[in-house]
Amino acid sequence: MLAKFKSPLHGSAELYDDKIIIRKKTSTTPLIGKSEKTIYLRQLAGVMVKKGGLSSGHIHFATGGAESKRGFSKNIKSDSSIVFGAQLNGDALRFKQAIENQVSKINSYGIPSHSVPSPADEITKFKSLLDQGVITQDEFDEKKRKLLGT
Repeated sequence: MLAKFKSPLHGSAELYDDKIIIRKKTSTTPLIGKSEKTIYLRQLAGVMVKKGGLSSGHIHFATGGAESKRGFSKNIKSDSSIVFGAQLNGDALRFKQAIENQVSKINSYGIPSHSVPSPADEITKFKSLLDQGVITQDEFDEKKRKLLGT
């Protein structure tokens, strides 16, 4: 693990060589309502931080798709966001910088990441299966909708 950001009440995000793992608490019950999401750095479109002040701040990990069509403040409820208090503003900004540094390193040195196909590659694969008659139009449309996040 290269870096970690932790919000005591909402969850945490951990930065690794090629990915971010987001662990969230989605309920007030400790054993219920936990989720985990992995975002590979090659899929990451950006990291946004809204500093906390009178209201909570949040850090959002954007991967494109439907979330890029929503406003930044609407992404706060996303499974790709972590809410935090003003006392963690500096930690959030440092975590964002660590991510940006790692993405830059990957892009400039060509460090191989896990072979994660892009949504476009996946759609092309499913289109080929549709054309071959392996899947139905409805199945293709559903896969495409999920990959595009719509």
